[in-house]
Amino acid sequence: ATGGVLYQVMPDRFSRSTKADDREMPAWAEPKTWNSAVKTRGSGVNEQFFGGDLKGIEDRLSHLKKVGVTILQLTPFFPAGSSHRLDATSFDQVDPVLGGNSALASLVSKAHEAGIKVIGDLNLNHSGEAHEWFASAFKKPAALESEFYYFSEGNFSYESVRANEAQPKFNWGSGEIRKRLVEGKASIIAKSLSAPFQLDGWMLAAAGAIGKNRIDDYNHQVLNLVRETMNNSNPDSLLIGNFGTDSGAQTQGDNFSAILSYANFTRPTWSWLWNTKQNKEEAKIGLGRKAISGDQFRQAHNCQSGTTPWHLRMHALNALDTYETGRFKTFAISGSQRVAAGLQFTFPGIPHVYAGDELGLDAETGEGSRTPMPWNGERETDPHMIETYAKLSQIRKHHRALAEGSMRWLYSSDEAIAFVRESKTESVLVIASRGRDRKLQFSRDAISGAEGATNLFGNGLLRVVGGKIRYDA
Repeated sequence: ATGGVLYQVMPDRFSRSTKADDREMPAWAEPKTWNSAVKTRGSGVNEQFFGGDLKGIEDRLSHLKKVGVTILQLTPFFPAGSSHRLDATSFDQVDPVLGGNSALASLVSKAHEAGIKVIGDLNLNHSGEAHEWFASAFKKPAALESEFYYFSEGNFSYESVRANEAQPKFNWGSGEIRKRLVEGKASIIAKSLSAPFQLDGWMLAAAGAIGKNRIDDYNHQVLNLVRETMNNSNPDSLLIGNFGTDSGAQTQGDNFSAILSYANFTRPTWSWLWNTKQNKEEAKIGLGRKAISGDQFRQAHNCQSGTTPWHLRMHALNALDTYETGRFKTFAISGSQRVAAGLQFTFPGIPHVYAGDELGLDAETGEGSRTPMPWNGERETDPHMIETYAKLSQIRKHHRALAEGSMRWLYSSDEAIAFVRESKTESVLVIASRGRDRKLQFSRDAISGAEGATNLFGNGLLRVVGGKIRYDA
């Protein structure tokens, strides 16, 4: 997977097939047309229903191929009480409004034919309050599912995520819930990796919170069970942990194949390319309104990556944004998305592209970033951005040092950074600038082959002058 490009898709907002018109909408849904503005705050936000489905994604696989995608990551697709589907009501089937089990099986099959792996998004931290297990146990202490949650006496109240009663917390001390979800051939994990679905892995939402409640900490036990079951079902399957904060203490290489951590790449990149002339602030990833220098960018990356084993760093997902955040472009220096994408595709790890970034979409909030894809000009796009992503994907594909090579920092200043990715057969020099740093130079001995270097991306000029390598942006 190190040479891959991951592409995140929210099914309801990606593409609507003709089959979607024949399906009955869920009771919670507030129907919207594809060109409707997305409501970003207040009541009804989570009930907005645009009708994208899995067949719609299958119909657009050619777009993914154009971008260079090798891994398709679907956000939750189980039945739920909202469009984001983080409040699952069942794990036994794919949401019928998305096309059901057969639609997922068909999408995965067609994606595999196109050379694209498919992974799902699973929340093992909590269910929705309308989940069939919770409904069986609420106010019913004798129910078997009663042990799946943290109920008080009589099962009248329960522990939930951040006091949100719509998200009752799973109790992973229960052996039965382990069997149903993560342990053994009959578990949801095992079934999903087998026929007819043949998924290639899972991303675990809120990975650091799974199995933790007050004095209970089953996190490592649960994650190891997930990994064991996945290994038995498909040894090549991917297990990705989604962490909102630093994941170093929980990712030492014994369960996760890859990690998504905003701390490693996203926050430093946003802060370095932050547009100080605008007053917006992205709440999800905790950014302030003060840009950092290139040297601080380097230090921030080193502090985070220093706690992570190298093979996991090679599989770290480098995201500019996700379906839970605003769009990078909205908050960054004008024109700097191209610079950020260049870093995304050249840093150690796997580029994580959120659907719509390749079209240059804007959004101030996570909900705003869930605007439907403008396939027919419904929204303003940047026609040149998709060319940028396609070219970067090709560069990454044909230069293995970017996927497998080591990383050495060569330079950092307020306005620019430089590092080299090195393998046994090649060196790729990466220089990024948020301005015109004419003092960018380093020793000629820092990297070999500069005299005959080929420019892969960008318009800068690299020169060897005396004992120095100089770069003019």
